Amino acid sequence: MSSIKIVLTRLFNRYSKLLLFCIVLLIIAGHIYNYFRFDLCSNGYEYGLYESKTINGEQMRWTWKRSFLCESAKTDLLGLTVYASPHNIEKKGFALDFFIDNKLLDRIHFVESGFKPLYYHVPDSKGKVIKVKTEASNTFNPYRLGLSESRWQNREQAIAVSPISYLRIVPKDGVGFYREWEEWNGDKIPGFREGALPKYRWTRMQASLNAEHEFSEGGILFLRCTHPNIKKNPVVVEIINDDALIRNKTFSDNEWKKVEIMAKEVEDSRMLTFRASRTWSPKLEGISDDCRELGVAVLVGQF
Repeated sequence: MSSIKIVLTRLFNRYSKLLLFCIVLLIIAGHIYNYFRFDLCSNGYEYGLYESKTINGEQMRWTWKRSFLCESAKTDLLGLTVYASPHNIEKKGFALDFFIDNKLLDRIHFVESGFKPLYYHVPDSKGKVIKVKTEASNTFNPYRLGLSESRWQNREQAIAVSPISYLRIVPKDGVGFYREWEEWNGDKIPGFREGALPKYRWTRMQASLNAEHEFSEGGILFLRCTHPNIKKNPVVVEIINDDALIRNKTFSDNEWKKVEIMAKEVEDSRMLTFRASRTWSPKLEGISDDCRELGVAVLVGQF
């Protein structure tokens, strides 16, 4: 028995490192397999999320550079808050791509640390399992930066995210727009009603009007993109009625464009969504201190 024990001990000592390497390799392969296998995205499944902790009074979870979670959508209007640490903001800022079911919904840039509330209309998602995915431009390690003495913090983390919330009632002002209404003080907008005050709002990459409240009988929209390099790299804006594309406008200059939407095109609609192909940041471009990511300016007119 002793000789068998000695032989087994020698074999274990000889191959233990190889065995450990194989185990680690299998774990890594499992993570990669699970990340790219969307069909494994059953309710409650997640990848790349750390434990919950309190940040500024709100329960949030730090993510890896890439993360996703799968859950059953309670409604088709979802929201969450994201937080970027000052230790993860580089000279060129910090970028976060936000996906639903592998479709890019938003590209968010942080030029300074802070919280950003995000809301989206996701058509035909109520009651279905959706995959909410984030991809960050960079990460930081709290332990190596001396921010924590706990070795549990010796990890790479990107962005903190709150639990997903769901809206049961469509907000009067829609979702995805910046709150500030701006007044147009430039040249007269061709086709805009005489005597009316042109007031507009900016979208991020995507925003949705409450069509039932603001656009139930159709109307005239005036849209404008101000991207600095728009002539060389045009911006495409999609106008979507609930889940149906009704207009596709290409912008290659910074002028206002008039778009007429007939009542029959928005009949029985809940949401009218604007989706810009890309956004831009005035601060990152060095034009102003405006930290917003701007998609398209939306001004609602009348027939």
